[in-house]
Amino acid sequence: MRALAWTCTFSAALIVALIPVGRHDPLDPDEPLALDGSMAAGRARTIFQFERVLGAFDEPKPPPDPDDPQNFRPYLDIQRFWMDNRREAVRGFFFAVPDSLCEMPTSSLLMAAIHGYYQGRGAQKASFVRRGPNASAFIEEAWATDVDREIDAFVRNLLMAGYLPESDVRRRNYPELAKVVAGAKQAGAACAR
Repeated sequence: MRALAWTCTFSAALIVALIPVGRHDPLDPDEPLALDGSMAAGRARTIFQFERVLGAFDEPKPPPDPDDPQNFRPYLDIQRFWMDNRREAVRGFFFAVPDSLCEMPTSSLLMAAIHGYYQGRGAQKASFVRRGPNASAFIEEAWATDVDREIDAFVRNLLMAGYLPESDVRRRNYPELAKVVAGAKQAGAACAR
């Protein structure tokens, strides 16, 4: 008796599930798939088009112009802290005793500071150049302060005096550093390695 009741209940549920209740439009705009399952329904609406909470009925906004000063100035303001840290790391060696620049801990710290400064400067210039001419001019000006000119002169003098070996100026890895020391020739051998 129980088996018959279960069989009848299961059969009724199966019939209700398989018999369509109403007429079905083959390309209803609220259906995400076409009738053949090909995703070619064409104008199928998504939840983002009819749910106001998710941004429906808003005007489509054009993408922001990357070369607009309102878009790239905040980016530089965020990065100004590490820019100043990289500058200060190199400036910390301005008044170092020349002989200490050849000793191991100071020498490696100096090279790390120089490489970090020029790597960051080059990466930031490259990212702003991709934004457009306004951003490119802006970043060139941001990296052309009096402190940056002092750092460039200091690094050039280090190379000419022999504290910075030419082998540490890898043009491929540090193109900004290579530009700064392009005309300088190593005349001294302060740190004979």
